[in-house]
Amino acid sequence: MPTIYTVGYARLREPERLAHLAAELDAVVVDVRFKPYTSFKGWSRADLHARLGSSYRWVEAFGNEGYRGGPVRLHDAARGLADVTPLLEVGNIILLCGRRPRDLPSPAGGRPAGRGHRLPGGTPAGR
Repeated sequence: MPTIYTVGYARLREPERLAHLAAELDAVVVDVRFKPYTSFKGWSRADLHARLGSSYRWVEAFGNEGYRGGPVRLHDAARGLADVTPLLEVGNIILLCGRRPRDLPSPAGGRPAGRGHRLPGGTPAGR
């Protein structure tokens, strides 16, 4: 059964760690940032696509419209689920965001995270 993992690039620090984690977990990285651009080298959409190729997808629908502050407002949760569901039929996914969730998959053990982005209804991704 496929698993959804969550990770914030602030926690990983280096894009190489994300590539290694995706390979180790045999997972597609789903970028859920509303604006997948950053001043952190290697973490912009173009950089991640160049590094991960077909193992990278940007799903704007799961992006947080309140990313500059305020409450989390997913852009279009229903469309995001429709975009991500077919990926789960193929295998594991890693939801990539910018924040640093407190409960992350261990690069060595690859356990599901329990905090970070939430699915509609408040269910933590990966549960």
